[in-house]
Amino acid sequence: MSDTLRHPAVNMSQGRTIVYESSAILACLEKAYDEAPCMPRSPALYAVAQSRLHESNEILSVVGDLVVYLRRFPHEKRNVAVVNAKWASVKCELRLWETYLDGHQYLVDPNVPYLCDFTLFTNIAYAVRCDLQLGGLYLC
Repeated sequence: MSDTLRHPAVNMSQGRTIVYESSAILACLEKAYDEAPCMPRSPALYAVAQSRLHESNEILSVVGDLVVYLRRFPHEKRNVAVVNAKWASVKCELRLWETYLDGHQYLVDPNVPYLCDFTLFTNIAYAVRCDLQLGGLYLC
């Protein structure tokens, strides 16, 4: 864990490099253990996986926006229209990812998870950890 105990951390290169961000940790592991790749070997699929990897941060953004608002304002002081708009953004983002998944377990290859899948999962897990009730919004 990081010094603040809020983020995972990996100590690389005998203590000279400490990596705190989840996607960066996964990328380091990809380079360190190339016998078990976390990204497709095909250039076309690699490009799709890279795109999904970067796009997955948008879930974190919309969920964070909602969580900050809900934590900042007590229930009785919340603007219902604002809450509904923020929830609509979360739902819209999750629907987008459901279309990317297209009924499969993973984003790029229906049978093989890649870094983008791990990152997407951790970003959705953050929403659940923040007690957002996603209900039937996300395909499990």
